[in-house]
Amino acid sequence: MDNICIKCAKCNPVCPTFLESYDEVYSPRGYLHLCELMGQQAFQSREEIFQVLSTCTQCGDCEPLCPIDLPIVKIIAKTLSCG
Repeated sequence: MDNICIKCAKCNPVCPTFLESYDEVYSPRGYLHLCELMGQQAFQSREEIFQVLSTCTQCGDCEPLCPIDLPIVKIIAKTLSCG
């Protein structure tokens, strides 16, 4: 991945899965971290990562808030399609 999340958390307040769980794993920056781990093949359980990533609603509400304009939904979708 060329761009890495700067972990500002501006996306969290609009993320439906984060608002439901208040668990950082289920937030855009949590999803991006898992995508990064998948890209580096630095993970223990591929299935668990795909289970978490599949909870993203891919609504895109997070993208306009990203200060570095990451295509968050596209990154997650690309990672899921590699499974």
